[in-house]
Amino acid sequence: MAVAEILLTEEQRLELMEIPHNISEYEIVKYYTFSPYDIGIINKHRRDYNRLGFAVQLALLRYPDWPLISINNIPESVLNYIAEQLQVNPKELELYAERENIRLEHMQEIRDTQDILHLKPLQK
Repeated sequence: MAVAEILLTEEQRLELMEIPHNISEYEIVKYYTFSPYDIGIINKHRRDYNRLGFAVQLALLRYPDWPLISINNIPESVLNYIAEQLQVNPKELELYAERENIRLEHMQEIRDTQDILHLKPLQK
């Protein structure tokens, strides 16, 4: 039996799951700008922290294509840009992070509407 070949180092794998801290303004706009339709779906959530959390989950699933739970650190510039579009304080994300059940509900909502939100199919 052949020994499995390691294609990426642990550091390289982690790098694939992170947003680069030196992400350019162009890349932020390219990857994290919401359409009016996206904003409509995001704004269905009542509290600022729920809207911001839902938006961040959606944005991260688009790029770098990982769920929020897998991302260790979101650059301040990215979080500020997302929050600015929703007109909420980026600090609201701290409250969202405390509510695991809401995060899971929002992930399911995104899964249910993934075709509309232009996401790749997520595994359930």
